[in-house]
Amino acid sequence: MHNNNEAWSTWVIPEAGEPDEVLDAPEGAAPASGQRITLLDNSKVNAHHLLAMLSERFKTELPTASVVTRKKWNASISAPAALLDQIATESDCAITAMGD
Repeated sequence: MHNNNEAWSTWVIPEAGEPDEVLDAPEGAAPASGQRITLLDNSKVNAHHLLAMLSERFKTELPTASVVTRKKWNASISAPAALLDQIATESDCAITAMGD
């Protein structure tokens, strides 16, 4: 994890093994319990592999309310506004994959 002005991010590399240690969520972070998570496949090569791995782990290891995958069909064009609105309406958290 990297803390840059209280903005937390976690990098997941599918080829990496299990972490040496598991860090607790920062104080004040929202619990996963009941969260609606949307994964956005940006159509880049291998993005779907990363998102499939995340989806499986979220579904089996976190008490989320739902994990949904959406897809934009062209990596070089922004997601349509209607898709982004749908994700914003039905999600508490959205994750997009950067493949290649």
